[in-house]
Amino acid sequence: MTEEIVKGRLLMIEGDQLVIEVTAGQVIKLHVDRNTKMGEIMVGDKVKAYVNDSGYVTTLQRDE
Repeated sequence: MTEEIVKGRLLMIEGDQLVIEVTAGQVIKLHVDRNTKMGEIMVGDKVKAYVNDSGYVTTLQRDE
């Protein structure tokens, strides 16, 4: 399994879905659960998500 890094601004957390704006006007949804490693993340933060082939976020970090 490979992982891709997705960077953008966290717009919303909807249950087990993250909504991230990756470029102006381009929004994606990613899946998280209790196994996702997350730091102190708040809506509006720039984030870096490590995403596997099925769209599941393994790690979510604030991107400085």
